Amino acid sequence: MDFEFMSFWLANGCRFLHNMQQYSGEEEFADECSEQQSRHCLRNFDLSEYRPVFSDISTSLYHRLLQAIERELKPMIVPAMLETDTIQGISSTSKPTAMRGRSSSRVSNNSIDSPCTVETVLKLLSKFHDVMIRHGINVSVLRQLFRQILFFITSHALNNQLMRKELCNWSKAMQIRFNVTQIEDWLRQSYGLSDEKSLRDQLEPLVHASQLLQLKKQDEKDAVEICNMCTALNHLQIVKLLQMVTPTNDYEEKVSMKFVKIVQAKLKEMRKDRPNIKLLNDASYRFVITIPFTPSPVDLSSVHLPEQLKSQLQNLVKSI
Repeated sequence: MDFEFMSFWLANGCRFLHNMQQYSGEEEFADECSEQQSRHCLRNFDLSEYRPVFSDISTSLYHRLLQAIERELKPMIVPAMLETDTIQGISSTSKPTAMRGRSSSRVSNNSIDSPCTVETVLKLLSKFHDVMIRHGINVSVLRQLFRQILFFITSHALNNQLMRKELCNWSKAMQIRFNVTQIEDWLRQSYGLSDEKSLRDQLEPLVHASQLLQLKKQDEKDAVEICNMCTALNHLQIVKLLQMVTPTNDYEEKVSMKFVKIVQAKLKEMRKDRPNIKLLNDASYRFVITIPFTPSPVDLSSVHLPEQLKSQLQNLVKSI
């Protein structure tokens, strides 16, 4: 309910802001009006000082919408992206005893535990996407929302992986990479999201973490390959993942401390990471939101108020 309420008012808030711009009579917006629409531009009123107010309201609605989405998504991310074995037959070991019974590995539905998979997450993302499209949220704003959502999913999943040894092995890397591929495929099929590289880039840290766990880790050549390939991870995350590698099959190799030191030396030589870098990503970080002007093709004289509204708002609203 919170999500649909916020989505509805974000769409309406943005449209009201755009209408204030479109019918302001200002030259920069006048070119976007048809001849008929130009007749409805304001001539005796200047609403420019109110536009920043409605812009701030729309931005606030955007962030509250994100919070509602994240509340629904958060309990699903770890079980769906990290814990559930979506590729049957790869994992050769069961979950360690210490991890059994964790509430994060199941989601409750009418008191019946059911496994939470990446398909569960994709169904929820599809619901979000469909509702926002139906409400008329601008495609540019939609892309920014999903960029933030994917950043949240990736950050929350990677932070958990960095803290849990049983998620740092070759088999689990295969599972996680498969789950990320499922999300990438969903993006390609979703209106307004398919060609947006900035969305796919948000998934790169999980991809690179999976690649690191699958690469050879024996000599200097392997160390250079890891440094070159894992560009979406900072040096603390790369070293931590190497230290956390816990083989679960005979064909997996243990990572020696000598190799970890070689990687550390290569990272120092090849990279200049920003200062104050941290091991865990800040999942609450927010990208700057921009709401680009989107003119409406609708002629205001063609808009008809419902009779119920006419009677309720007769002193406030009237047809043109």
